[in-house]
Amino acid sequence: AAFATSETYFSAARSLEMANGDNQQVIALLDSCINRIPQNNNTQYAQFYLERSQRLLKAERYRDAVADYNQYEQMIGPRNLTDRFYDLRSQAEEKAHMYQQALDDLHTAIAIAEQPLPYQIDEAALLLNVGEYQRAIDAAQKVLTQWGDNADCYKIIGVAHGELKHKAEALKYLQRAKDLGDKSVDNFIEKYKWFCPYNFNFVKLSTSYTIYT
Repeated sequence: AAFATSETYFSAARSLEMANGDNQQVIALLDSCINRIPQNNNTQYAQFYLERSQRLLKAERYRDAVADYNQYEQMIGPRNLTDRFYDLRSQAEEKAHMYQQALDDLHTAIAIAEQPLPYQIDEAALLLNVGEYQRAIDAAQKVLTQWGDNADCYKIIGVAHGELKHKAEALKYLQRAKDLGDKSVDNFIEKYKWFCPYNFNFVKLSTSYTIYT
């Protein structure tokens, strides 16, 4: 083992994973892999950090996963990364409660993506989830202005208005979402119709985020 290389440990980690081995043991092998990266580490070793980040996410070690994403970005260079990378890191940051970093990465994804709509909706949903209701409304309204009707955006705006106790606006936008086929808003319509503040619900967006209220 003293002469084992990074590639040796990486191959062992992949083999263990393919054999349905324990994820913690896979991570331990990837740790050994990364610990043996030569001092003059270059882009050929960057993939090891990306691979470990995925297993750390599985282990719910979100901040450690973000650290590996950061190292990968440093080694590859931001200009060589895609919107998908920044979306994935944003999701990890959101789970790690690193909300500003998550928003920053979504902004980067929006700036470089050919189709930024999903990331724009994710931005509005994240703002809603962290209680930035007016900013969530503004972000969702921007999407509607740019792209037209969108059920997720109407839902976000409706829920945000509901949390701000704007009953009429909440019901108006939630109804628009329902008219576009989102039947999950019925729970919210009932909630804000009667303004029961302790009635907790959650629904799935078609994007990667879940709205909690």
